[in-house]
Amino acid sequence: MARWVLGVCFSIANAEKVASSARQQVLEESWTSALDPATEVKKYVSPVKRVTNLLAKMKAELEAEADKESEMYDKMVCWCEKNEKEKKKGSG
Repeated sequence: MARWVLGVCFSIANAEKVASSARQQVLEESWTSALDPATEVKKYVSPVKRVTNLLAKMKAELEAEADKESEMYDKMVCWCEKNEKEKKKGSG
């Protein structure tokens, strides 16, 4: 009976060692990846700065869209005037 108790205790101790070493290995891997100098560290950007950057980006997009629509409007006005003149010539 004493051998059986010793065997059980030894098995439990081994299981705890294995679990402990597995946990240690997982922690070491995660810490290594977290502390690896090759990982990128993002510079802190305040919420106010993020909002101003977003607004600047939106402004640039809106200006680009306005330029495209302005060009399209100019083409349409030219086309309308040209067609109107041709219709007047044809009917007159």
